[in-house]
Order: sequence, then C-alpha cells, then structure tokens
Amino acid sequence: MSGKGLSKVIRGSECLFKHAPLSLTRQQRSFTSSPVCQKVGQVPSFSPTSSAELDALLLKYRKNLFLPAHLSEYDQELVYGTRHAESLKTDPVKVQIGGEEFVLEHINQLRDLPGTTRGFRQVLNLMMEKKDWDNLPQFLEGHRDCRRPLAHALYCQMIRRAGLVGRMDAVIEAARRVRYTGFRLNDEEVVLQMMYWIYYKAQVSGFEEHETKQALAWAEVVADLLEDPRHAGDKGPLLAEGANDVRALPEVIGILLQLAAVRAVKHTDGKDLDGKVATYATRLLGTPYDLSTSLLNLKRPEVRVYSKSGAVDSDIASQTKMDGGEYSAEEIQKKTIRAKNHWLVAAVPVLHGMKTALHVFDPSTVASSKLKENIPRLEKRVNRYASDLKGIAAGNLGYRTYTNLFGSA
Repeated sequence: MSGKGLSKVIRGSECLFKHAPLSLTRQQRSFTSSPVCQKVGQVPSFSPTSSAELDALLLKYRKNLFLPAHLSEYDQELVYGTRHAESLKTDPVKVQIGGEEFVLEHINQLRDLPGTTRGFRQVLNLMMEKKDWDNLPQFLEGHRDCRRPLAHALYCQMIRRAGLVGRMDAVIEAARRVRYTGFRLNDEEVVLQMMYWIYYKAQVSGFEEHETKQALAWAEVVADLLEDPRHAGDKGPLLAEGANDVRALPEVIGILLQLAAVRAVKHTDGKDLDGKVATYATRLLGTPYDLSTSLLNLKRPEVRVYSKSGAVDSDIASQTKMDGGEYSAEEIQKKTIRAKNHWLVAAVPVLHGMKTALHVFDPSTVASSKLKENIPRLEKRVNRYASDLKGIAAGNLGYRTYTNLFGSA
C-alpha cells in the first residue's frame, strides 16, 4: 500500500463568519447572502475511475449528498428550498469549503438524492477495476459526514466485492481511518468477512510467496485494529472471561495461524523464523471459544453461538425467533443449510492452519501435542458438513472452500 493511501485525512480549516439570516444579501444579489460559516472539513473528492457511469454516480453523491453536509444551515436551506431553484440558476452563489470553491445548485430531495442501500450497492457493482477502489475510504467518509449509517449487510457486501477484485487493502484503509469513515470492526460477521477475504487473496494464488506474505501482513493489521477502542478494543483485556470478543474468535486467530504456517512450510523450509506460527498456535489453543463444538445460529446463520444454554441438539442453538415465535420445518432446513455453509467457510481455513502447523513444530512439543488432540474433533465436523453440502447451491462457498484446501468430500 502506498504512503499516500495510508495518509491521514486532513480536515478543513475553521470558518470565519457567523450565520446570516436569509433576508441579507451577498454581493447585492437577490438570493445570496453575506459570507456564512460552513461546517469544518473538506468535501470528499474522488479520483477518475474505469467507468464514466461510476464517475457520474460519484459526482452525484458529491454534489447532492456530501456537499450539503458541509454547508451552513443557511446554504442548506438555499439549495433545498424550491423557491430558490430558479434564482440559483440566474444568480449563482459560490461558497468556499476546505479551500475549494463550489457553485450551489438546487437539490430536489425526492429526486436527486441517491438511496442509502440502492445507491451504495450501485456504486459497489460499478467498482469493477482495482483502481476504482481507491475511492472507497472517501466514499465512506462522505456517508459519515452526511450521517447516513450503513447496515452491516452493506459492509459485508462491500468486503466481498473488494475481496473478489483483490483490493482488501482499500477496505483495511477505510477501517484504519475509522475516525472519518465510521467503518468499525466490531461486528462479528464484518470481522469474519474481513479475515476470510484476506485469506482468499493468498489461497486463490496457490499460496504464492508474495501473496501469502502480504495476506498475513494484512491480517495482522486487522488484528491490530481490533485492539483499538474505536473498533473492538473497548471490551477490555484480550480473552476477558464471559466476553463475546471478536479478537478471541478461532475464526480470526485461525486464519492468522494458517497464513503463518503456510508461509513457513512453503517459503521458509518449514522453519518458524519469526515465531509467528508458535504465537498464533498458542493463542488459538488458548481461546475459550471452541469452534468444533460451536452451535449453528438460526437467528443469524453467518455467525456461531458459543454458549450451550438453550441448545436444541449438539449442533443447533435455540430455534426461537427474535419475536418469540417458532420456525417452520422448512425454515429450519433452509437456515440450517445456510448456517452449515457459513460454519464451513469459517472452519476450513482454521483446520487447514492447524494441520499445516504440525509440519512446523517438532512432534515432541506441547503445541504439537495439543494440536493433535484438538484436530480430530474439528476435522470430523468439517468432513461431515462438507458431505452434507455437496451439490447444494446454498452451500456452494463452504464446499468450495473445503475442496480448495482438502479436495472433494
């Protein structure tokens, strides 16, 4: 990642004027005012993309959504008020924000504003080339500036799209700029998506040396970010008893172990030169969360349940809906398949990392003994779910993750 890409956002300068009433004039024009205080900061700007359609859409966001968030209340009323629409055309009003000059135009709030969900997805679908993703941090900054919170599902879609294009670094940069982007790594599904698509970068290359090294570095950046109180670090010390701590989840630590172990086996003659295989193996074996006995979560199939209270059998947590009702048999079947798929996606890299680490440790070491003790339980369930999902469309990603690392079930 370039130094420019990692540079912090520099916010705008202080404004110098107080608000002026609408009855005042600016430069003797009928629908202008004396200079008024604009909100501190710069309006996010975008670099050219691979698509004229994407450029136009980002410009629409900038002019119609992000710019007004930096205007004073006076100028917001000026651009949104229908009675000023024609006057803004004939008697232009200019404002200075963050050293940049803007000409105000009327904005129809019903017609001109992109939808929160639909518009965001439209942008993601148009970001097809790697360079398009250079704009992601600024795009998220704009959403935060105009107080448009994004659902976790949109963040997960964003991560998947970036992972497929090979631009997880842009997502990591957005998380690093959390103060400005509002993109927090504190939701379990979001964090697991981050780790999976970082792993995917190495796996899809056949664990080529450069890609594996870079994926491990990115995964470690994410792990470090999780310690930040603005992400998941507000939960207290790592592995705090009774905490639902994303930092301690085996799905997170296991990918760190896998990437470190694969790098050691394939690229450093099986030697743990920097001690990272030992570090992550110790952390994985020490976590209070046991992936092999975790429960499928019918309420939210994308994540696991680690508490046994309310379990209906050895694999599935409570089948009660959020509203207290019961799922139908058909709903249970569909949700169970989805939950197995997500469990397999999470568990396969962990199992692969544990088995690969055995080739690094001396058989007489404590780490080797503990891994050999824990692998069979996890492997048995992984193989069972791979067989269950074979040929089922809803289980495609989980089964494909399995076959990529272990062959067909």
